Amino acid sequence: MRALLGIGIATLLASCSVGQGTGELVGSVVDPLCELDEPAYSLRPTFFSADVIEDRGDPDDDIARRLSLRIQRGSFREGESDGLVVLVQDANELQRTSLGVPIPLTALAEAPVKMTLYLNETCDSGFPREFWRIPLILQAYSGTITFDAIYAPDIDSTQTEISATFTDVVFDDPERPGERTARVSGSFTFFYQRGRPAQTFP
Repeated sequence: MRALLGIGIATLLASCSVGQGTGELVGSVVDPLCELDEPAYSLRPTFFSADVIEDRGDPDDDIARRLSLRIQRGSFREGESDGLVVLVQDANELQRTSLGVPIPLTALAEAPVKMTLYLNETCDSGFPREFWRIPLILQAYSGTITFDAIYAPDIDSTQTEISATFTDVVFDDPERPGERTARVSGSFTFFYQRGRPAQTFP
């Protein structure tokens, strides 16, 4: 799960959108390690990005476009921010068959969509504050996400809107099941644009 988040983050840092969009994420979060028991958590995202991170398949066949989305409060590094990573395994297939259809979220490797919630602003885990804390990174195990629009460049490169609603998504820490959890719902809408990420240095 942490490797999945690392892949998405590394790629988004290489090339991500300018970050404009709208969205919300609200629900409850519990983490005893951070002394956190918040029944009314709200992400209030301000940064939205997307990137195609892998082309798979034979060039003569249909190409599967893996799409990584980041919905985050602020444009700082993920280690200092709260946010959500949504990994779409095949944007082309989703565009063809699943727009408007609730997609179940699971932790299975073959799941068409995966979600990871990270709360590294709410739960400080790095130097110099509270460096002993374990980063709060949770994986979605249930709930649904419904896409109304998706960027699938092989089907229509001019359609750049990405829009989805997720409902009653339960997150857990696979290394501490049942201890660090979240249950959230929300939505996001933004337009794909390949560009440079925000920098934390001149």
